[in-house]
Amino acid sequence: MKFKEILQKWVINNIGYKVLALVFAFVLWLVIVNLTDPTVSLTISNIDVEILNEDAVADGSHVYTIESGKVISVTVSGKRSIVSSLKASDFLARADFSELSMTNAAPITVSMTGDKSRYYSQLNVKPRTTSMVISIENIESKRVDVEINITGYAPDNMIMDVLKVSPDKLFVKAPVSILNSIDRAVATVSYAEIEESSDIRVVPVLVNAAGEEVTITDDVTVDYNDVVVQAYISYIKDVTVEAAYTGLPAEGYQFDGLELSFTDTTVKGDSGSIRYLTRIAVPVESIDITDATEDMVFTFDLNEYLPEGVTIYSANSTLTVTAHISEIPETSTEEESGSESESETENGEQQTETTEEGN
Repeated sequence: MKFKEILQKWVINNIGYKVLALVFAFVLWLVIVNLTDPTVSLTISNIDVEILNEDAVADGSHVYTIESGKVISVTVSGKRSIVSSLKASDFLARADFSELSMTNAAPITVSMTGDKSRYYSQLNVKPRTTSMVISIENIESKRVDVEINITGYAPDNMIMDVLKVSPDKLFVKAPVSILNSIDRAVATVSYAEIEESSDIRVVPVLVNAAGEEVTITDDVTVDYNDVVVQAYISYIKDVTVEAAYTGLPAEGYQFDGLELSFTDTTVKGDSGSIRYLTRIAVPVESIDITDATEDMVFTFDLNEYLPEGVTIYSANSTLTVTAHISEIPETSTEEESGSESESETENGEQQTETTEEGN
């Protein structure tokens, strides 16, 4: 049989039925395929967006904050056998800051990673968020004072001689929104930490004008991590003041006593120096009233009579001592002479009376 006859008998005869059968077979195949592995859509969430060319914004003089688009979701369409096995880690989302728009929006591109990347061409992947939106602000700097804050209670006899901090200013570099809220730095120490001479290392806290701690981000830098609080203290104590004299006034004059401008004062020193100190005595030879005919006034700086390391703390540091001298009244001598004469007269009269009675 010739080829032409074979072609006509098996191909051309009933061509319409044969085409229809072919189409039916194809449709049947599609139905079977879709029934066994249909096309489905799935939303996959919590896909972290990687930032590319970050230095296009974060160049040292600017800082950014992500307003939206840090984490996105994607809708994936494809064969169920593929789609059902996908998870967030199979996708790679990126925002390129070098393509930042005038509204500070960077386009987000999504691809697949790992073993599942071979299915990317068989899937329809649509990000539900198409751009990452950021806000940008300048980074500026300023110097702020360091303030010392002492907590707790000091003993009644303790005083602070020296209290200072080094350095006393900090150089702070931060985004403008944070920098404007910083008023000062506070270094806090407790009285319990302070000894007679203390250098205490403290990590200062940045606070606002109301004294509230300012939240610090990674974009904030301070030139010193800690400061040194130098505290030098002394102790105070009340002591009595005493004075004595030597010598005698001139003949015909008498000593009427010493008058001190004050009889107690307060001293300051380290605990060891003032522990046994109870009085300050002016040396007796310093007040000499020999041959004095009138009041004598002496002035003393009490600091000269204190042990090393101890000073006068109160206002009573200069002592004035007045030695009161007065003339012995002459009336006292005349009265004594008169009394003796009267006694002699009385004695003479008594002797006369006795003689007369004897006769």
